[in-house]
Amino acid sequence: ILKLLSFFVQFPAERSGRIITLISVAEGTGKSHFYRIMEMLFKGYTIFHDSLEPYLQRFNFINHSKKCIFIDDLSAASKSDTRKLFPRVTADVQGYEAKGERPIKIKEFSELFITSNDKSGPLHLKPGDRRQLILRFSELNSETAYFSERRPLK
Repeated sequence: ILKLLSFFVQFPAERSGRIITLISVAEGTGKSHFYRIMEMLFKGYTIFHDSLEPYLQRFNFINHSKKCIFIDDLSAASKSDTRKLFPRVTADVQGYEAKGERPIKIKEFSELFITSNDKSGPLHLKPGDRRQLILRFSELNSETAYFSERRPLK
């Protein structure tokens, strides 16, 4: 993970061309907290979406010129919606449109991060698909594991 972060910092004009998928079955393992780390590294060049719908909407001008686009919890997304992500992570140019404005096309440098609590992965992959990097977060130190333990008071 540190090598990946250092790549993003050292080469901001390069794209990995991958959907970086943060997976853990348990809640509270740090998947969403990873966005805060990216926000510290790229202040002003990050955006957080709580679902896939706002990212895929027609009026997407809010996403332009971002290095880190983070989409939280793709567990409930359909296959047809998730397949729309693949061409976006490899495109060199992306179209953006604000409501009531003329669409523009600009060079794309963003990295796409998604999270899921689905063990099998949220993107409905085909064999040999190269555009996804899966980072599995450990459930050992999750908040849910911590709070479910019964510890004696001292």
